[in-house]
Amino acid sequence: MDYASCAKEMLQLFAEARWTEAGRAVHQGMSGEAAVLYDLREHEGQAHPRELSQRLGVSTARVAAILGHLEEAGLITRQRQSDDKRQILVELTVTGARSLEEYIARMQERFRLMFEAFGEEDTLAYIRLQRKMMAYFQQRHS
Repeated sequence: MDYASCAKEMLQLFAEARWTEAGRAVHQGMSGEAAVLYDLREHEGQAHPRELSQRLGVSTARVAAILGHLEEAGLITRQRQSDDKRQILVELTVTGARSLEEYIARMQERFRLMFEAFGEEDTLAYIRLQRKMMAYFQQRHS
């Protein structure tokens, strides 16, 4: 098997997927506003910007830009710490939690429709391979 050709094809498929509406939604959810909201929810609704940057694997500048959009939309608040004015605590708002739940519901429905089109055998194979891929990356990068 020519693994180099397979790798090249995989990268091409990822690139093509980003140009579709569903592909953009998944990509944005993994690296943008939805990822920040999800991370906040998973960490008791609050975090420092540097923590978000580290956990999401994006620059602090990118986190600052995302937080600005989320704050404007009323999905998060940013408060200076009383003990250290240089530290900012980001908190998920009720509106932000609701927005995240709506996003998750939309994404689950997209996946449900995709899996329905795949059929049972391909769906189970896809999920098995995704889990295998995640285990590979966790092992290689931990």
